[in-house]
Amino acid sequence: MCGIFGFSLNRELTDNDIQLAKDCIRSLHHRGPDGNGIWCDREKGILLGHTRLSIIDLSDDNSQPMIREPYSFVYNGELYNYIELKEELQRQGEAFTTTGDTEVFLKSFVRWGKAALDRFDGMFAFALYDGETVHLGTDPFGEKPLYIMRTEEGIYFSSEITPFAKNFTLEKYLSKADVEIFIGLGFLPEPSTGFKNIEKVGPASYLTIRNNKLTKQKYWLPYEKNGGGEKSEITNSDIDEFHHELIKSVASRTLADVPVGVFLSSGVDSLLVASIIKKELQQDLLALTVKFRGGEVADESEAAQKAAEFLDLNHLIIKGNLSEKTGDVADVLSLHGELNDNLTILASYAMAMEGSKHVKVAITGTGGDELFYGYRKYLTQYRIDRLMNRSHRYRKAYRFLFENVVPNRLQKQKYLLDLKMLGVGTETPHLTYLCSKNTLGFGYLSGLEKLVAFLENKITNNGRCALAIGRMFDTCQTLPYSYIPNMEKGSMRASLEVRTPFLNRKLFELTQRFHAHAFMRHGNKWVSRKILGRYLPKHLFDYPKRGFIQPRNEFLNNMISRADLKRLLIQNNIEAKVLDSNINNWVDLKLRVAMLDYFLNGEPEIKKVAFDTMHDSVMA
Repeated sequence: MCGIFGFSLNRELTDNDIQLAKDCIRSLHHRGPDGNGIWCDREKGILLGHTRLSIIDLSDDNSQPMIREPYSFVYNGELYNYIELKEELQRQGEAFTTTGDTEVFLKSFVRWGKAALDRFDGMFAFALYDGETVHLGTDPFGEKPLYIMRTEEGIYFSSEITPFAKNFTLEKYLSKADVEIFIGLGFLPEPSTGFKNIEKVGPASYLTIRNNKLTKQKYWLPYEKNGGGEKSEITNSDIDEFHHELIKSVASRTLADVPVGVFLSSGVDSLLVASIIKKELQQDLLALTVKFRGGEVADESEAAQKAAEFLDLNHLIIKGNLSEKTGDVADVLSLHGELNDNLTILASYAMAMEGSKHVKVAITGTGGDELFYGYRKYLTQYRIDRLMNRSHRYRKAYRFLFENVVPNRLQKQKYLLDLKMLGVGTETPHLTYLCSKNTLGFGYLSGLEKLVAFLENKITNNGRCALAIGRMFDTCQTLPYSYIPNMEKGSMRASLEVRTPFLNRKLFELTQRFHAHAFMRHGNKWVSRKILGRYLPKHLFDYPKRGFIQPRNEFLNNMISRADLKRLLIQNNIEAKVLDSNINNWVDLKLRVAMLDYFLNGEPEIKKVAFDTMHDSVMA
């Protein structure tokens, strides 16, 4: 886990270029406080820079940039199957001088080219120069960030926007589509960042820079092979196969030459990971549960402790802090580096700060909800899908009940049913998804033409059910542009590496054999609950889904005055009644328009990198 920075210019490099690179790399020091380095070809205008967080093979031989003539290489992340790949390369005559994964990544790419990316199980963003072309790439799920900045003199790339914000004059730019997508979803998808000429690179991307020309392509699309699957039943043997692959994934993510721990909550995903580590791998890793002071983040320490005692885990409850010091909008934008409404990055950072005092690597359950259909909205979509298979008369009767008997308790189902009755579920599944994301705000959001066009472009039916379509959108959009950055950027600001066993391409493709409904027949995430039941009694994990819930109303009250918020709502054609509402759907809209206004009209750039003072350093 590290940080990378570099550029390919259309001229020879000067001493000023080298100094600029050092300044940019210094601003990534929190991503790699254990070392740094630069390699360049002045004549050809190429520079690769790196900051190192030493995890595997701590020797200087494993430092980056790694040079194996004529190749120069920098990389941020981990290659979990590097041992198997190394053995294969050795059988083909390759020799190695290090024991880490960096050299394996480099030589794999040299031997197999872009096809190596399909062999990798890992999280990564990399840059390799072969003497003529700069090759760039990202991992299948977008776990490691990569940004591109285009200028008249060439193309720059970085693990974060921070080096650009601190060392270049940036111009903010949001198209009408960007504004509407952010209001609707709370994040900006690839390639938008909110800055002119700066692009984010999405998951499973392969790029080349040659003669100052950038090309980009996707090497994997999770929905390409199968989006709904043919198998309608998940048998015990199928569950055994899921279980086996998950054990392999967890095992590969515990490999390190530094202390490794697991973040433990009372949720199914983290408990399952911890159970496998203890019972299957026979490893006594430290399990860390953060008990937060301040804010309204759910305290899961008591429930986590009961499960830890049953599993006989080496368990430590540590105190995290969500004080006013880490609770303003500048901190959120600083941590994200771009426009993003995911406030839980504050809790992620606070958790990582405490965790980094004990371990250098932490394993989490991120991605379990996307893999095994864990969100409550999926259950709603499943129920509506089943209802739509009934007769028209039955549907009309059911709709009458929704409208006249239980309109409040089942309001979301009613809205979705209304859409289905209009044909939305089969003809325009993007609107079904939008409604499930923000039911009460659907009337407003469905009128945002650019947002609807984006969803229509990204959500296609292809004969699949709405449940599979919604899960695929979350996997391809919400996960890499909201949920993963929340944990990745929050933890890396504290110099802590986070690993995610559920984000495993082979495991994901295994789920694609089955129809989406097979995962919902016994409730949300019943497959992972079934596996967890092999380790824990049900009463120790059968809780409602919680997770980090940042106090958004409190955040808003501290961020913007009532009068200014009312003005912004009016400007964005949002009804004034929303101003006094504490319903989550409306709070989301209020927060997004307020953050949008702050981003555009607040500080000139996101220069307040609030926590960088923790890691002051001097470039060697």
